[in-house]
Amino acid sequence: MKFIQDIAISYDIRMQTLSIKRDSNTNKPCSVCIEGLPLKTTADQVTELIKGCGQIEKVEMLDTDECTLSLVIFTTSDSALAAVKAHNETKFGDKDLFVTINKLDFELKKLNELGKKLEAVNKVVDQMQELNLNSNDKQQQQQQQQQPPSSQ
Repeated sequence: MKFIQDIAISYDIRMQTLSIKRDSNTNKPCSVCIEGLPLKTTADQVTELIKGCGQIEKVEMLDTDECTLSLVIFTTSDSALAAVKAHNETKFGDKDLFVTINKLDFELKKLNELGKKLEAVNKVVDQMQELNLNSNDKQQQQQQQQQPPSSQ
C-alpha cells in the first residue's frame, strides 16, 4: 500500500506544479498535446515542427515505451488552435501525429479523481489495520488469561 501512496503523492506534487496556461483575453487554453512522435524526439525538433503556428512559451517532452509525447504551451489560444489545424493527423517521420488542445486539463481531472479514490482506500486500509491490531491484542489477552499460572 505504501507504493500506491508514493504514486499518489508524486502525482499530487506534479499536479500542483503544473498550471494550465490560458489566454488572458479569451480564457481559452494555450497548450496542445502532441501524441505519436517517434521515440527520442527532442524539444528542439518539436519547436521546429510547430513554430509557424505562433509564439511558443514552453515545450515539455515525455518518453513512453511506444512513443514520445509533447506538451507545447503557446502565448495565445489562437496559436494553439492553429497548431491543431496545421498538425493534427499529419505525419512526422513515419508516425501519425495527434494534436489536441489542452489534453492536460482532462488528464489532471483524471489524476485528481485517482488521488481522491486513493485517499479513500488508504483510510479504509488504515481502519482495517487498526481493527486487526485491536483484534490481535484481544486474542493475546485471552490466551494469557487461559494459561494456568506457572508453578515454581
